[in-house]
Amino acid sequence: MRVIETVKSLAASIRARVREEHGFTMVVVMGVLLVATAFSVAAIAAADNDDPQARKDSDSKQAYAAAEAGINYYVFHLNNDNAFWSACTHTGDANLPAPTALNQVGQGSPSWRNVPGASSQFAIELLPANGAASCDPNNAQQTMIDQNSGTFRIRSTGVANGVRRSIVATFKRRGFLDYVWFTDYEIRDPLISGDPASCVKHWWEGRGNGCSEINFVTGDSMQGPIHTNDEFLVCGTPIFGRSGGNDKVEATNPGTVWRPNNSCGNSTPTINGTPVPNAPLMSLPPSNSQLASLASGTFKPTGRTDIELRANPAKICMRPMPAYPAYWTQNAATYSCYDPPANGVLYIQSGTCGVTYDQSDPYNVPAGCGEAWVHGTYSSNLTIGADKDVVVDGDLIRSGNSMLGLIANNFVRVYHPVKNCSNDTTSGSGLLGNVEVDAAILSLNHSWAVDNYGCGSSLGTLTVKGAIAQKFRGTVGTSNGATGYLKNYQYDDRLVFRSPPSFLDPVQTSWRIARYNEQLPPSTLTHP
Repeated sequence: MRVIETVKSLAASIRARVREEHGFTMVVVMGVLLVATAFSVAAIAAADNDDPQARKDSDSKQAYAAAEAGINYYVFHLNNDNAFWSACTHTGDANLPAPTALNQVGQGSPSWRNVPGASSQFAIELLPANGAASCDPNNAQQTMIDQNSGTFRIRSTGVANGVRRSIVATFKRRGFLDYVWFTDYEIRDPLISGDPASCVKHWWEGRGNGCSEINFVTGDSMQGPIHTNDEFLVCGTPIFGRSGGNDKVEATNPGTVWRPNNSCGNSTPTINGTPVPNAPLMSLPPSNSQLASLASGTFKPTGRTDIELRANPAKICMRPMPAYPAYWTQNAATYSCYDPPANGVLYIQSGTCGVTYDQSDPYNVPAGCGEAWVHGTYSSNLTIGADKDVVVDGDLIRSGNSMLGLIANNFVRVYHPVKNCSNDTTSGSGLLGNVEVDAAILSLNHSWAVDNYGCGSSLGTLTVKGAIAQKFRGTVGTSNGATGYLKNYQYDDRLVFRSPPSFLDPVQTSWRIARYNEQLPPSTLTHP
């Protein structure tokens, strides 16, 4: 009995002790709360410090978007009016939303536009060219269009909560220099073929099969983007576009870019790129008159002129070409050499000429004809124009980062002399083998061609590193290189952003953005 009472007493004592609190649990709880509070304070402080940075990042993105909105605003109006750039600031233009004025560089009280649906703003500045202080609507061509590249620039600055970012956009016309190969018509020149005037129409306009079309053949290689206002005719397996690239292969024909010549059997080109049917039509300027107006004095000689280009130092050496038949022998006259013209334009004008191209006797022309015969190595930017033809009578090789343009009212031709094509293919003096031409080539009314292309034996490969544009498809060889040349045409990617001096653009073609980059630091244009 006493044992039982002892056990009960011990149990009661243990329960009493369990119920007692000496502060230990409270200390633990308070410590945990203190640590949790410290972490919370630290988290709040960190979040508070991050908030300005996040806000600044958001403002920076909004400012960039506002600058892009300014570029898009300008592009919209330029697409609606190709001459929009030439009016400069457009002050008082009722067709533009207020404020109407675009900004000249350094303008004291600039005009800003609100971005619709946002608190950010943008302002557009015109960036003049050729050393001009501002765009002059009375002389927009000289004050806005860079004479070396044919481009113009604007700068759009976006502002959001005091953060600003600027974008510079460079505009260039969609033009012949976008392609390694451009033709208006994929037929032989009627001056050479004798085809009737009814053949001078595009395939998609119903030209039909009775005209002198020219094939692209096995062995032809067009290394770059190409365009025709017509449609390509294929015999065999030519190559269009660069291997591993994505060059555009364009034709204005609504349905297809190319069609096979059924008389050649299985004909399929290798297209390294994107076929683009129904491409925009691009029209050639009618003449070289704009280019001729830029040349003067020594750099505007009259009559057939032999031109030798020299590099390091850059020189243009010229002498009159001998009259027929002295072209069979070397002209002993010495060259006169000059520093390149400041504006980069050399133009050969006609005196007494009165003849067109005679494919059976291409060199028997009066001395007064405006023909530029050219060869050599060049190290300065230059465009050579001619009232009549440009004749390439030797390699034309680029030195350094220079650019060369060849623009003829009539033909741009490769020299290939023969004495009698049908009976005697013995060459005359200066016969060329493989030829390389590093240039942008433009034949306004006729073709890029090889003289006597159907005479003699194979001449090898005609390499062009640049661009070729012509009204009619010129012939450089026959039957897969049996006579004349095979083509190896390689696009010069610099032509996307640059051009030879005062190189001619298509008529009424649209502008595109050639380059788009952020300016750091941004413009300091005053913001209210």
